[in-house]
Amino acid sequence: MRYLPLGSSGLLVSAVGLGCNNFGGRLDAQATRAVVDAALEVGVTLLDTADIYGGGAVPSAASGRP
Repeated sequence: MRYLPLGSSGLLVSAVGLGCNNFGGRLDAQATRAVVDAALEVGVTLLDTADIYGGGAVPSAASGRP
């Protein structure tokens, strides 16, 4: 995986990100966990979350926390 600087923050993030808009809606918790685990395995560190995805459930679904 290639990593790039995130603006001037000093952080490096993966060049490929994971869009999380289906988490907490189309995908249940088990499917969400499988997708996130697979992304982490290949080095993805950039997860696109928003408080409107999945009715506000995405940040907790993507982290694996209730």
